[in-house]
Amino acid sequence: METIKIKIGDIKPDKNQPRKKTGFGKEELEELANSIKQVGMVVPILIQKNGMIIDGERRWRAAKLIGLKEVPIIYDNNLTDVQRLEYQLICSLNSTSCAEEEIAPKIKEYIDKSGFSNVVAATRLGRNESYIRLMIRQLADLNKDEKDIIKLWRETKGEKGIAPSNLAEAKQIHPEKVKELIEIAKEEVVSRSDIREIAKEKKYEKDIEDTKKRQEEISKQDNEQIKIIESTKIINNLRSEIVNAERDLSRFIYKVKAVKFSGLRWKNRKEQTDFVKFVESALTRAKSWVGTLENIQMEIGI
Repeated sequence: METIKIKIGDIKPDKNQPRKKTGFGKEELEELANSIKQVGMVVPILIQKNGMIIDGERRWRAAKLIGLKEVPIIYDNNLTDVQRLEYQLICSLNSTSCAEEEIAPKIKEYIDKSGFSNVVAATRLGRNESYIRLMIRQLADLNKDEKDIIKLWRETKGEKGIAPSNLAEAKQIHPEKVKELIEIAKEEVVSRSDIREIAKEKKYEKDIEDTKKRQEEISKQDNEQIKIIESTKIINNLRSEIVNAERDLSRFIYKVKAVKFSGLRWKNRKEQTDFVKFVESALTRAKSWVGTLENIQMEIGI
């Protein structure tokens, strides 16, 4: 692609580019402007035919600071929206002034628009998959407190606040601890070593929870075993008693039928018949109980 010079006023920034604030501070632009003043603009600005910047907004702004009328550019009008965003992300991720909290929402947008998986997106952007996953899950949708604490970290140059990568890691490891960390970070910086301590604390809490669950499971199993043993004793005792009752009832019926109630005094024939039916019914119920108990034994595996 050919490098040419055009009027600086014919160039316009891309409002949707990943970087919004970082790298555009007064001091940073003045340093770049002085460099351009001394040696010229070494890397041309990449723009579309409509003048919108694809890459090089910092150079464009710095050139305006020193009053350049024309700047070197390269036209590239063949990029799709996804390709342009991809190019901008690659440039931003490789910049020393890359702000992860600004880049993360654009990485998510890039994945959504392109339809790429995290693995494919990571490969194309020159990062590992875990980094991309961390960015889109933990930094793509920050709340106000989280944004403010990162801003404090930048404003104090790391004296207070939390670095974006550390905040993302803390949110992933121990999300319940983030609010507490933010309060601490208002007075002193929360470092990576602090995040490692949080990770150890989380692991310790998980170990305690796992141990508690194992103990509860063991206790539950022991209680179930005790219940089974006690139930077995009760069932065996009941079975023995009912079998004995059945035997006694059988003997009684045999004796009663044998003598044909000859020696008994009944008020009437109906009373005699009712009594016999009562005894036979009791025997039937006793046999039914035995059958029920045997079914229970089969169900619990005795």
